[in-house]
Amino acid sequence: LADEFAAQHPAIAVSRVRPGVIAGAGMDNYLYRFIFKPIVVVLPDGYDMPVQFVHEDDVVSAMLAILTARARGAFNIGPPDWCVASTIAAETRRRTLRLPFGPIRTLYRLAWAAHLPIYDAPVEFLDFARYPWVVASRRLERELGFQFRYSSHATLLETIRSRQPSGKERLPAAR
Repeated sequence: LADEFAAQHPAIAVSRVRPGVIAGAGMDNYLYRFIFKPIVVVLPDGYDMPVQFVHEDDVVSAMLAILTARARGAFNIGPPDWCVASTIAAETRRRTLRLPFGPIRTLYRLAWAAHLPIYDAPVEFLDFARYPWVVASRRLERELGFQFRYSSHATLLETIRSRQPSGKERLPAAR
């Protein structure tokens, strides 16, 4: 639909953004709860999945750069690095647990059907564990000269540290 609109209205610059997992001090959504709330970090089929965190400030800056340049088309937004699940576990002082994907899916489906407050996303969301969202922002960097201020790891650490005052999160020691 966006492409059709762009073709019918060539005077309007139509762009689309596809960010990685948006994180930072303001992160408070189902992704936060999915990644940070469990007492262990599960590695489905033992896969140490990559998770790319893009800082909320970088998302805003990238979108501003796209709008200012009147850029057209799709733009991925994500720093060139990512973290793996075991790094997230280590930084939040949690253990990893390797489990077969099938039983994880079955347990999640049962919990979802029973309305148990485990996660607030349907079972299909587990596919992100198998097919993670990691993007390359080469077009954004090459065409608009955009540079990320935060790495994925720095964004992870800021997200964790932003929860410190509550004392309820599993937090890394100060570095």
